[in-house]
Amino acid sequence: MARPARSRASALLTLAVTAVLAAGCGAEEPPPGPFPPRPQDIAVDRLDPCQGFTAAKATELETRGPQPSDDEQNAMVSRAQGARSRGCAWHNFDDGTSYGVTFIDRDATNGHGADIGNGTIDQIAGYGIVRQEDEVFGACTISIDANQDRTIDVDVYELAGADGQRPPIAGMCRQAADLTTHVIDTLRTLGG
Repeated sequence: MARPARSRASALLTLAVTAVLAAGCGAEEPPPGPFPPRPQDIAVDRLDPCQGFTAAKATELETRGPQPSDDEQNAMVSRAQGARSRGCAWHNFDDGTSYGVTFIDRDATNGHGADIGNGTIDQIAGYGIVRQEDEVFGACTISIDANQDRTIDVDVYELAGADGQRPPIAGMCRQAADLTTHVIDTLRTLGG
């Protein structure tokens, strides 16, 4: 008769050990949401979006600027987002290309141009991003998951050329991806 009690105790001990091990494994679940863990939070609250492009990058792109803006100047964006935004733009008037870096106090999945149903989720430099292509307006926007409830948008807009045609959106998005890497690296170097 002692044997069944021992078997029951052994079974209970095995069950308890299994429960402890299962609880330990649960601690390593992936983070909620569509993005991977950030390599480092980017402190958009302490930085200026005009710091997103280095002087060398602005020269390389043959731009004029930077031209800062805030909620009042970005009224349409701020109203649409229901969030505070600060931005900076650079313009190349020779080829009709404009570039923008905007900090938005909102999660990247809800940021300007980053509606999940309307964008593509991916990664750049280890950060989760949402890329949105807009053929009608000739724009590609990449929204970076920069920090908790903070998004950085990197935009490339191209006006139609002398022939009335815009460059292919795929090329604009490749350029936006390259600029996104530059913006991430630059802001992280500045203590982001």
